Amino acid sequence: MANVTMKTDSESILKIMRSITPIKMSEFNDRMYMQKLAYLVQEIKMSEHYIFAWYVRGPYSQTLTDQLYHHLNHKTYDNVIQLSDSEVVVRDRVRELLGNKIRDPFALEMFASLWYLMPTAKISKDMHDNIIKIMCKEKPHFTKKQIEKALTMIIALRIKYSI
Repeated sequence: MANVTMKTDSESILKIMRSITPIKMSEFNDRMYMQKLAYLVQEIKMSEHYIFAWYVRGPYSQTLTDQLYHHLNHKTYDNVIQLSDSEVVVRDRVRELLGNKIRDPFALEMFASLWYLMPTAKISKDMHDNIIKIMCKEKPHFTKKQIEKALTMIIALRIKYSI
């Protein structure tokens, strides 16, 4: 029974991703984008299908990569997708969070990395400052101002929807 649920979660995450953008894996930035988009979709969906660990560019799941390549090789992404009402809600929340940065792999890297470092929506001032410090150290290609703005947006979304 657990496998059926996991399969459904996996399919749902992939459907939501595909409703935002086509699945691409040919370039490094494509693969990074897919990883970060899947991570954010899963977190906003409050699902725990894929296991993500911290990697050079933030949260990464080898299982997700394997599954994406498998589906691409078998052309299972060629079919038309239709989202359930709950999947539309998740897609819309991802769009709300990312806005016009939704297609930017580096913006997704920043948002997914920040989300990964936040244990809950409500964090102390010390934890807030520590997350910014870690991000500035681990991801020097982002400015402190960019990190602070993205963190504020994440906190607002998580509080608004109790994520």
